[in-house]
Amino acid sequence: MSLVAKLAQHLPYMRRYARAVTGDAVRGDQCVRLTLQTISQGDAAKVAFGDELSPRLALYRMFHVVCGADAPAGAEAVARSPEAAADLRLGRIAPRSRQAFLLTAMEGFTPSETAKIL
Repeated sequence: MSLVAKLAQHLPYMRRYARAVTGDAVRGDQCVRLTLQTISQGDAAKVAFGDELSPRLALYRMFHVVCGADAPAGAEAVARSPEAAADLRLGRIAPRSRQAFLLTAMEGFTPSETAKIL
């Protein structure tokens, strides 16, 4: 199975995660695109995908390498719905803690896998 085929099934979830981390759909999608471009260039992919990590774990790790650990959480707007209120509260968590929370709670990674990604 090609690397593209291995990663394709994880892309919808990666986009969801990227949007949650950045607080913005456009910026999140840009980070995913940059991640995939970096992987397609080869050298970085050999490092990330060449060890014992699963393709999913390596994809998320590469996302953090490419897009950095301190992605902003979004605008501080007045919450108009319970979802918006949750987004605002999530945005107040320190970036690294927010990423760890999202990786475990939203993406289903174990704490050990989250540590390998971050």
